[in-house]
Amino acid sequence: MNPFTELYKTLSNSDLLKIIDNAADYQPIAVETAVAELAGRKLSAEELESAIAANALELQEKEMRKEKRQAFENKVKVISAQVIDAVHPVQQSTPSTNRIINFLSVALGIMFLLTLFTELSFLSFVFFNKDSRWDSTLLIYLLQLFIVPVLALLFWRRKRAGWILLCIYCCYSIVSGVVLFFMVMKRFYGIPAIDTLFPTVSSASFLWKVVFYGGCLWFVCKRNVRDIYRVNDKSAVLIAGITAAVTLGVIWGSLSMR
Repeated sequence: MNPFTELYKTLSNSDLLKIIDNAADYQPIAVETAVAELAGRKLSAEELESAIAANALELQEKEMRKEKRQAFENKVKVISAQVIDAVHPVQQSTPSTNRIINFLSVALGIMFLLTLFTELSFLSFVFFNKDSRWDSTLLIYLLQLFIVPVLALLFWRRKRAGWILLCIYCCYSIVSGVVLFFMVMKRFYGIPAIDTLFPTVSSASFLWKVVFYGGCLWFVCKRNVRDIYRVNDKSAVLIAGITAAVTLGVIWGSLSMR
C-alpha cells in the first residue's frame, strides 16, 4: 500500500510541485505519487501557472532572507574585527584616526558598562523603590550616565551628533572635574580624627577624569577628526564654550542653593 496517497491528497498544488521539483530530496515513490496526484487533479493552465508562481515567489523570499542573514553576519564580523583591531594592545603601525575613533567609542562603551555595574544597586533603588526622590541633581546624574552609550554609538557611526555630544560631555566632565577637585582639596582637614569620621573622595580620581576627558577633547577637536564629522572651527569653539559656561553656571547655582 502506498503510504503517500492519502497524505498527498491534502497537499496544495504548490506543495506537490515542490516535491516534483526537488525529486532528489524525496523517495522515488513519493515523487511518483505527487506526479499522479497532480495529474489526477486535472489542473487548468491558469491553476498550474498560479502554483508555479507561488513557489517562485516563496523561493525568491527565501533567497532574500538568506541574503539579509548573510549580510548581517558579515556586518557583525566586520564590526567585531574593527573592535578587536581597535583594542588590540599591539599595533603594527601608528594608529590611524579611524582606529582611534573606534578605540575611543569602545572605551566609552566599556566605561558605561562598568559604571552601570557598580551603580546597579543605586539605580535599582532609584527606579524601583517608592521612597526614592527625584530632583534635578538625580536627573543630571542619570542623563550624564545614559548619554554615554548614545554618544559612543553615534561617534562610532561617524555621525555629527555623536561628535557634538562627545564634545559637550568632555567639556562638562573637565569643568566639573576641576571644580570637584578643588572642592575636595578645600575640604581636606589634615586632622586624622576628622578625616576618619568624614572621609573624602580621592582628588586623584577627579584628576584622572580631567586628564582623560581633556585628552578626548583634544583628539575630537583636531581638524582631521572634525573634518570627518563636518564640524568647523566656529562650531567647535561655540559648543565647547557654551558647555563650559553652562556647566559652571549649573554648579554655581547648585552651590548657592546650599
